[in-house]
Amino acid sequence: IIIRKPNEKELLELSNISIEIFKDNIDYDSDYKTNWSTKSVHKYFKFLLKDSKSLLLVVFYKDKLIGYLSASRKIDENRRSKHLEVLDLGILDKFRSRGAGKLLILECTKWAKSKGFDKLFVNSYIKNKGAIHFYQNLGFNKIDISLEKVI
Repeated sequence: IIIRKPNEKELLELSNISIEIFKDNIDYDSDYKTNWSTKSVHKYFKFLLKDSKSLLLVVFYKDKLIGYLSASRKIDENRRSKHLEVLDLGILDKFRSRGAGKLLILECTKWAKSKGFDKLFVNSYIKNKGAIHFYQNLGFNKIDISLEKVI
């Protein structure tokens, strides 16, 4: 397993993989937008790659791109700590539970510390028990719950 920052040539492939990885988010949120275009995701990744307060990492297994992590500074005026928010962490289905996600979080943690961040922050759908368990096993703690009402 190899973890590194992507180069610009890999962003198109990464965009397609991202759309594939998160297609099941509709199972957790009926309001989730499922019609992301490769072009819009590619633009987002390009921004992350160039932003000094953001991180984009890819993970390869036997020369195959299998997932990624994106993170960016979370500005929260109500908190004292400097937070880095994990925006996305995804691994293709058939490569899950092999340690790649954990390695992404560990590499993200190293980068965050080197940039002066105090904490990592992540959101997960409450119904996504697998993700919540994954993050808790890596030392993340529940700190709040988001609620939504259709009006």
